[in-house]
Amino acid sequence: MERSMSSGIRGSDLTHWDVSQEASGGSLLKPRGRACASLEIRKPCSFDGGVYTCRAKNAQGEATVSCKLEVRPSEVHPMTTLLPRGEDLSMISSSTSLAVIDLPKPSVKQQTQWLDVFPSEKVELSCEVQGSSDWTFTWHRDGQQINADSAVSLAPEGSILTITPGSQIYSGNYVCRGHHKAKSVTTEDSDSLTLQVHANKPKPTIIQTSGVDKMFVGEPASFACRVDVSSGWEYLWYKDGVEVQTADNYIMKSSSPSDSGQYWCRAKRGKTPFTTEKSETKTLQVLDLPKPSVKQQTQWLDVFPSEKVELSCEVQGSSDWTFTWHRDGQQINADSAVSLAPEGSILTITPGSQIYSGNYVCRGHHKAKSVTTEDSDSLTLQVHANKPKPTIIQTSGVDKMFVGEPASFTCRVDVSSGWEYLWWN
Repeated sequence: MERSMSSGIRGSDLTHWDVSQEASGGSLLKPRGRACASLEIRKPCSFDGGVYTCRAKNAQGEATVSCKLEVRPSEVHPMTTLLPRGEDLSMISSSTSLAVIDLPKPSVKQQTQWLDVFPSEKVELSCEVQGSSDWTFTWHRDGQQINADSAVSLAPEGSILTITPGSQIYSGNYVCRGHHKAKSVTTEDSDSLTLQVHANKPKPTIIQTSGVDKMFVGEPASFACRVDVSSGWEYLWYKDGVEVQTADNYIMKSSSPSDSGQYWCRAKRGKTPFTTEKSETKTLQVLDLPKPSVKQQTQWLDVFPSEKVELSCEVQGSSDWTFTWHRDGQQINADSAVSLAPEGSILTITPGSQIYSGNYVCRGHHKAKSVTTEDSDSLTLQVHANKPKPTIIQTSGVDKMFVGEPASFTCRVDVSSGWEYLWWN
């Protein structure tokens, strides 16, 4: 609080007045002569409240007048009236109140969502004195006042600070201060907000959840995209350079050859929005399921009881498959007449009856994936009911010959082929 005193008494004969003024602890001023007395409190504080008394006296007597100073929400100016000498020395006094208000503390708020940001990502802060528009504002970072520059803009009265940081130099603790438009007063600092500016734009990580870049038709395939710093990210997916989806993960429940391509992602956030760098690129190749090939390893497919038949199955150029065998649509299991190689690539049959006749196919099953090929082409096995009996023909037509005559026999099996004939005498 600052006080100044001046004095003077107005009246018809004021040279004989003594004036004293008591204020705040008994300080006393006794001016002489033609004068009036006044007390000025330039910067009132809450402890200035109390009763103030002015006393005037001369040879005819003495008079006092008092004013009460109180702290209230509104400001009321005191007024005290003193009657001139020669009148009744009773004093007319208005008991008045003066509100002494503590300086307000401005509040700072973030208008954008994040305080850990990246180069070129906009940040907006606001400052206000609650319930009053009588203030302008200045902003300070780590104790230094902030001025507008290429990365910083300020609203006309400083109520909004907008930063589009280009580097980490804009990191720090931000506060605002209020300055009254009509009075030479400044508020205390607001609470601080801490801004962290990262050195570089983040680069998302893309993960192919299947773990392989080659898939078969019908297989599920998916990619995940992640930014490990800050929060609030939405993920944009691109295939062959074209945006295809916005989602945390890119999922193909049943892939097809048209899903083959180059995949990458980037992240965005905010209303503007801010976007990250692009991720690495992942290549996905969706292949048609192969068709296995079946081959007969023995020469004939029309066979007789106890005659061995051997069939093989393979996927050309790949050892990633196991195989099952099917006869007329029914899966074949090993039994007394049937044996299977460990991965099913060879089927061996030594048929005992015609029940082994039928159309044989094989199917491939991938060792690492839950996929099955289509059926191979079929081979038809015919098992005859009995062993064949050759027919022997004597070409001379007679069974008695003379010495020196030529003689010959012919042996024939009329079913199947590939026979060699053995002769006994």
